[in-house]
Amino acid sequence: MPRPKGSKNKVRIPKGGAVDLASMIAEKNAEKDQLNEEIASIQANINDLKAQLKEKRAALKAADKAVAKLEAQKTAAEAKAAQQARQAEIDSALQKLISDGMSVDEILDKLK
Repeated sequence: MPRPKGSKNKVRIPKGGAVDLASMIAEKNAEKDQLNEEIASIQANINDLKAQLKEKRAALKAADKAVAKLEAQKTAAEAKAAQQARQAEIDSALQKLISDGMSVDEILDKLK
């Protein structure tokens, strides 16, 4: 079988007349304009989302600071309550020892 002559990539002109290049150029330009508009729209959407992300990160940072501050206050309050509980326990133990008839000197010796 003989090889066909000519390039496979050759632009084929349809039978029946000339190609309307002006209309093809107009179609491609319209397609190009539409793609540019879509790109601009997507870019604007990305910028809006970036701004929202920045705001949300700032709010998250503020919330983290508030949580850390409250946790520190909670820890301090728990430590203070524990100290007061120990002090009350010591006071009650001292009152019990005094009521049992021990002198202050004997209690101090016991503590050493």
